[in-house]
Amino acid sequence: MRRVDTEDTSIAKGRNESVPGESLRYEQMLEHNRVIMWETSKEGVYTYAGWAVRSVLGYEPDELVGKKHFYDLHPAEGREEFRNHALKIMANREPFRGLRNPIETKDGRVLWVSTNGFPLFNSDGSLRGYQGSDIDVTERHQAEEALKRAHEELEHRVIERTEALKQSEERYRRMVRATGCFLFSVETFDGRKTYTIHEAGAEEVTGYTASDYERDPSLWERIIHPEDLHAVLRHVNAVINGEPISVIEHRILHKDGTVRWVKSTLAVRTNDDGKRNGYDGLVSDITARKEAEEECEKVMDSLHQVARCDSMTGLFNRRGFKEEMDRIWNLSSRHPFPIGLLIVDIDHFKSINDTYGHVAGDAVIKEYSALVKSALRDTDTISRYAGDELVVILPWADLPETRRIGERILEMVRSHEFCPGENSMKITVSIGAHACTPRPGRSAERLIINTDRALYRAKQSGRDRLCFAEKSANEKQTGLPAELSTRSPGHGRVLVVDDDPMIHAYLKQALQQEYMHVTSVYTTAEALEAAEHEKGMIDVALIDLVLGNDSGLDLVNGLSEIDKMLVPVVITGQATMDTAIESMRRGAYDFIQKPVHTAQLHVTLRRAMGHRRLLMENHRYQTHLEAMVWHRGQSLTRALEQEKKSYQYTLETLAAAIEAREQHTAEHSRRVAQMAVILASKIGATSEELVQIRSGALLHDIGKIGVPDSILLKPGPLTEEEWIIMQAHPQIGHQILASSPALKEAAEIVLSHHEKFDGSGYPRGLKGMEICMGARIFAVVDAYDVMRSPRPYAPAMTAEETLEEILKHHNTQFDPYVVDALIHCQSAIEAEGKWNAG
Repeated sequence: MRRVDTEDTSIAKGRNESVPGESLRYEQMLEHNRVIMWETSKEGVYTYAGWAVRSVLGYEPDELVGKKHFYDLHPAEGREEFRNHALKIMANREPFRGLRNPIETKDGRVLWVSTNGFPLFNSDGSLRGYQGSDIDVTERHQAEEALKRAHEELEHRVIERTEALKQSEERYRRMVRATGCFLFSVETFDGRKTYTIHEAGAEEVTGYTASDYERDPSLWERIIHPEDLHAVLRHVNAVINGEPISVIEHRILHKDGTVRWVKSTLAVRTNDDGKRNGYDGLVSDITARKEAEEECEKVMDSLHQVARCDSMTGLFNRRGFKEEMDRIWNLSSRHPFPIGLLIVDIDHFKSINDTYGHVAGDAVIKEYSALVKSALRDTDTISRYAGDELVVILPWADLPETRRIGERILEMVRSHEFCPGENSMKITVSIGAHACTPRPGRSAERLIINTDRALYRAKQSGRDRLCFAEKSANEKQTGLPAELSTRSPGHGRVLVVDDDPMIHAYLKQALQQEYMHVTSVYTTAEALEAAEHEKGMIDVALIDLVLGNDSGLDLVNGLSEIDKMLVPVVITGQATMDTAIESMRRGAYDFIQKPVHTAQLHVTLRRAMGHRRLLMENHRYQTHLEAMVWHRGQSLTRALEQEKKSYQYTLETLAAAIEAREQHTAEHSRRVAQMAVILASKIGATSEELVQIRSGALLHDIGKIGVPDSILLKPGPLTEEEWIIMQAHPQIGHQILASSPALKEAAEIVLSHHEKFDGSGYPRGLKGMEICMGARIFAVVDAYDVMRSPRPYAPAMTAEETLEEILKHHNTQFDPYVVDALIHCQSAIEAEGKWNAG
């Protein structure tokens, strides 16, 4: 709770009364662990409520004691059933433990708590009421729900795990019902433990009673799991040496022989002279939570495995291939070895679906996938990349080894009878292959692109063969005709569109000499139908300028709409400069005049084939590049968001670090930070300025980390020497933050937050506009929050009284311009503050 000094601001009117140290320590520890202690009458009316109701539920204890029944905090839905069940237990005078139930906070949020209670009796044996605790287990409840959802999601994919997961879930629930905690207190002298007191509950967590620990002082260290002992001792020594609060999770050896997980929270204790004389601890059984986390990890691993596998074939899918490719490539980059890659594609697979149906097509894919897998080595990885396309990663495979495996796949597929019986059939495959060893300048993406290019060459060269991205002297051994090994890479499929049969005969003879596949049509309609049917397979179209009543130039446009990669070349016997220019303008790649000379035809087609390859490579590269840019953008966006969250979490942690030492300030820094942003926005601050103003307001008292507790928490007036030490906290805070470039402006706010507009403040006695705007804004919202908040020595002031008091001090303590802005946005400030009074 926060203490407000009369010297700190002219608005403060009193001081906090001291609280007994022993009670305060236990209350703080219970509040830190979100444990609410309570007592009720036998009718269920609260007769006592611990401090933790403030931070956990948002209520002041006085709002519950004598005013509410325990079941009033249960959500409306199910409240009556909960009330009847609880009152029945109380009527039977039964103790209860681990009662899981929802509870509604003051602001309407629903938390889940584990409730423990036992009856209290009068001297005559009659029931006086109940005493117990509510432990916030919302995170644990959410973990159960997440685990349950994960089970449902996996149910249809991993049937064999269902029973095991159900048993695991039941095991987890049983452990949750057994969750408990206990307190202990350790006295120390000169850094050594002298005496330990264990409260009730120790037996529930560890199996040993408080008496067992009293008889054997070293018992606690002996039950710590040997692998965790060193870390726990460091944790204890950190508290003994002055760390205010320390938390650690570790394992213990329960008396029944089981290993349990516990969470130990230690808080240092000092005497009236400020010297450390011991520490207090709270031990909670978190075994159920740990088991739930481990189970969630197993479920997520199973989900990940399902997500990277193809449901039809059981092979890796595209995602699995990407992960395996990255893994193997990175391994080879560290310890170089060659990597081979095969892309295997069924020839004319569409015709199989069209002829036999998709059920038969699926059966072929399953059988074909299993066949290809059987041709591989144990170290190879096979994935179903898309449709009927398989990708095989071959670690430690150079070019000859890659070729050997590819040829084995070709032969096994050729000789295999698929779907024997009614749909018996033979199929062939085309295989693209490449191999390389990772080195600077090479990438896995380039290996994939080269292999894909090789598959394209295999398809264009007649299918049922294996090709590498770059033709080799041995390529004729893979199924290519011997004469193809001496020709230039430019052979492919040509569509001839002309209404003259003699032209068709001449061009077919001339092109087949170059081992090109020729498709001949006579009309525009036939050409469009052929292009649609063989979409993506036709390389070049030779188009007559005049096709009966149709224009060849219109056909150029029509073919481009079907296949943008197809290269059109116009041929005509009526060549003029105008027709040549118009042909180029309409999208033709080149122009040939009739009569066509064979040499000119071959040269033009080679150039057109080369242009086609460039178009396709550019398209593949662009598609890959766009995907890379998108994924990279997503990655950077996530990283930026995470960085922002981490930055904000760090600031709030710094603020919490100092607030943990004071009383009544658990939400003060966060409130004034948001109020300062509202007021600064009204004044017209930029988004960058708002960030700095919020940070400065949030961390305004960070310098108090350097002020001794004996001064910071002193209940009476400070001496002159103590006041000098207290007034140094702005400089200490400035020194802490100024070393960070990102907090430079926030550091100036921290340094100046006790300056006053008339120059009577400290530490530099700045006046008027010499004080930075953020500090002038903070001065107003800080005073506003102090007056609107209830204090032990005075009730909270109303909104009207607070504004009137601030107006009295404008132009002396406060900047009148900022006060004027406060008047215009007071309603927004009130909505943010959510104070109880006024």
